[in-house]
Amino acid sequence: VRGGGSTQSPVSINSTFVDSTLRPLNFTGYGTSENVTLNWNGFGLSISYPVGYEGYFRSGYQLNQIHFHATAENNFNGVFLPFAIHMVHVSDDRNNLTVLAILLDNNATSVSPYFSSIISNLPSTTNTTAKTTFTSVGFADMFADLHSNNLDGYAFFSGSLTTPPCTEGVDWYIYSTPYSLSKDQYDALHTFIQNSNRPIQRVLQNVNSYVPGKSTQPNTPTMSPTGTPANVMTPTMSTPTAVMTPTMPTPTAVITPTSPPSGGVGLFQHMFYGIVALMVLFIIVI
Repeated sequence: VRGGGSTQSPVSINSTFVDSTLRPLNFTGYGTSENVTLNWNGFGLSISYPVGYEGYFRSGYQLNQIHFHATAENNFNGVFLPFAIHMVHVSDDRNNLTVLAILLDNNATSVSPYFSSIISNLPSTTNTTAKTTFTSVGFADMFADLHSNNLDGYAFFSGSLTTPPCTEGVDWYIYSTPYSLSKDQYDALHTFIQNSNRPIQRVLQNVNSYVPGKSTQPNTPTMSPTGTPANVMTPTMSTPTAVMTPTMPTPTAVITPTSPPSGGVGLFQHMFYGIVALMVLFIIVI
């Protein structure tokens, strides 16, 4: 299905740009809840939360429902992961949407407790539609684990719904690191969500992103509203003026006086005076 407009989703993110104005998502709620509804309509799997359920990371937007896609609809650098979970949040006035997308793979060696209650309430067959109410364990601890392990980096952009009517003006937050399910969990979900992804609608460059350990650095350049890096001058080091290394002047040759041999000067004087005396005596005699 192709909707109108210029900001359709899903997207392929070819490059990201660290946005210093973004911060880690601050999750409130997302705890255990009763009366959560799992709905299988024959081609899609969704989970709806009761009115009043508290789950938000953006002020004024509450978690309304989650659904799955196989393969993941959005991707990084053209690489599609096996699954994605879309957590749809509705504004308090019911007029706007924001979606948190978490990419999933099947590389875990143990069962994820955050998906166990969902998987244990899947229908027994795909042949008929089904709806069941159950108690969900929630995702609060999963978000906390991702944050504590610096796995909560994300890309942020404006797009659309990926199902009809493909409404635009939807803000998307996509975790850049996949969350891992066990192979058994993957297989169980895959039974109900095969080939439910919409084709890529746009290829994006320089998408705003939060990167743990980098986005909070004060000198990181920010993004312009269009998603293109703002024109930031990169400081360069000026070429240093040549500096002469001071050298010690070559010392002028200095003759070091040496002491004459002991008694040498007295002998010379006696000889001189003796010669003078003889010459005077010779003159007198003449």
